[in-house]
Amino acid sequence: MTVRLGMVGCGFISHAHGRAAVRSGGAIAFAACCSRTAEQAGSWAREYGCEAAYTDIAQLLAHPRLDGVVIATRPAGHAAHITACLDAGQRFVLCEKALVTSSAAALEVLRRARAAGATIIEAWMYRHHPAFVALREEVAGLGTVDHLHAEFDMLDPAREDPEAGGWRRDPAAGGGVPFDFACYPVDAANLLAGALPVRVIASAFTNPHHGTIDRLFGLIEYANGCVATLASSRHASLGQLLRVCCERGRVELPMSWNAPADAVLTVTTSPAFLQLAQRLRRFPSAPAGELADLPVYGLQLGHFADVIRGRAAPAVTLAQSVLNIIVLESLVAAGRTGSALQIELPTGLRGPASG
Repeated sequence: MTVRLGMVGCGFISHAHGRAAVRSGGAIAFAACCSRTAEQAGSWAREYGCEAAYTDIAQLLAHPRLDGVVIATRPAGHAAHITACLDAGQRFVLCEKALVTSSAAALEVLRRARAAGATIIEAWMYRHHPAFVALREEVAGLGTVDHLHAEFDMLDPAREDPEAGGWRRDPAAGGGVPFDFACYPVDAANLLAGALPVRVIASAFTNPHHGTIDRLFGLIEYANGCVATLASSRHASLGQLLRVCCERGRVELPMSWNAPADAVLTVTTSPAFLQLAQRLRRFPSAPAGELADLPVYGLQLGHFADVIRGRAAPAVTLAQSVLNIIVLESLVAAGRTGSALQIELPTGLRGPASG
């Protein structure tokens, strides 16, 4: 059975999903798409063999026999698009990060999805990469996680140009590092810490030309004593890192969110006093010409199709995504006020840390 999907938003990242479907060999197909302009929707439909192209999400959701929907719009539009899917009776949605841009919106999505029995999955493609899967396996064998560090920097060469456009420089669209770059370190920290977050401390810097937060540095304390530090900046050259320090060793993965074709995981242990032993695990793959060609997008879309078919449980739960938004919002608030903030979680999120 071919899983038939609809695409909401036909911008840059949508092509990663479109190409993944093409590579599926007929197992997955995009039956319809929609975009704000007929020209862009029509171009996307021709490239990926859609039956129809629309300029209205309501028209897309009325397209016959859609098994699921992929949302690839700007972060600030995600809440409305998820709501439209739920109102139309759609029960399977894969939504690009960040899920939404406020705690209130995240909790409302959670409430609505639970009431409808719908599955909403945030598109954390890095979780499907074999190197990250291996990192989690290594961490599980090294004892308690004591602390971890995660970062995602990418220089914005136009950060001082008040005329520079693009959604990443528009706070109304969800631009800035919190819901575009820092969300990766927060997701990994919440996933690996082994407990729920209880307090945050942060420094946040607002770009005077665009009004976005383009530098965010934070510390997250967890209920079990684990501490995570994170850094995300548009003023520093490209850098991605995840380092997890456990009682019996540490694991490090560079370029952790967009792992290249030659991904290497480093596991370091201490066999004797002041001695270190390193083990490298390599994950070679065919080089990708563009970000949209990375094989991990195929793994993610294949997983989404398996969830729709009932063959797999979601690798990313909606509760995890809601927790991420609450932590991100707390980090931004702490960064703006200069004060440490306690994280108050709703009752429905006080269960297991990764539930």
